[in-house]
Amino acid sequence: MNKASVESKKIIDPKWLSFRSTAEFARNKYRNHCGPTAITNLLITLAQARDGRLVESEEAVEIFDRVASFGRRLLVYNIRFGTTDLLLGLFARLVFFRLSKGSIRVGFRHFLNKKSLNRTIGRGNFALLELFGHPLYGWHQMLIYGMDESGDYIACDGIADHPVHIPPADIGRGLFLEIKT
Repeated sequence: MNKASVESKKIIDPKWLSFRSTAEFARNKYRNHCGPTAITNLLITLAQARDGRLVESEEAVEIFDRVASFGRRLLVYNIRFGTTDLLLGLFARLVFFRLSKGSIRVGFRHFLNKKSLNRTIGRGNFALLELFGHPLYGWHQMLIYGMDESGDYIACDGIADHPVHIPPADIGRGLFLEIKT
């Protein structure tokens, strides 16, 4: 990887990364909401980095409600079945356009493998994963923010409220959207 390409890319300080969980947003109202949770975490990350302050829980819930409501209106997300994988890119593009004023952009969809994921991370971008039949997560959508010093992926899996470190061998099958900030 070219060192200059990584340095020229604006990288968000890790202290602003958001690791909100689906449990925080469920409130006996939502189920199967890993897609809106992942998108919400990206919006919160951007807001925290931009404003230099942590987003409080109440504000995070408001952002999530806007994202989930927008997904329901688009018929891309529903409480019973979750977010349609095929339409996740459209959903993310429209939400980011509307709520981030274009500061987050969705790039190409890639097959999930170590080479393509490392290339995306090496460019300073994030990955919005669509996992298919993962041994731990099943059919699930989540974020990869980067890599730690041991080479594991730093994930916001939507289940834990803290960073999850996933070895490349355990990443599973699926696709991902490259997210540019």
